[in-house]
Amino acid sequence: MDPWHIMLMCADGVPGGAMVSGPDCGAVFRYWSWVFPSHRQTKLGMFGMRAFDEHWNNNRFHKAFTFVRPENEVARMLLKRYGYRETALLEKHIFGEDYLLIEKFYTRQDVPYDSGYVGRLQRMKNRLKSLVGA
Repeated sequence: MDPWHIMLMCADGVPGGAMVSGPDCGAVFRYWSWVFPSHRQTKLGMFGMRAFDEHWNNNRFHKAFTFVRPENEVARMLLKRYGYRETALLEKHIFGEDYLLIEKFYTRQDVPYDSGYVGRLQRMKNRLKSLVGA
């Protein structure tokens, strides 16, 4: 699994938040993201959003998406600032609570989908390519 699916955000070497994501049917789903209270007045959240999109908008996935509680205005504003759009209100979706589906389309080309995992055969192919310079 790609280690970027667990992204720790640090400011001056001090952990200040994290993002956890995973592949989901050709998209990357941001399961959970947070910024510690001690870092909420910094730009760490914006840095994390930018780093997340810069890494994943690489032709592996056609979009990124997440769920946000409708009353979480800060998360909604931050996602909107980085090009995400509110697609749907999911009523009584998780444990009877409402959530917004928020997504951002990436610039994926028409190539086979990435499952998010590299198997033994692909690792051997990649190693062979690196040895022969292909």
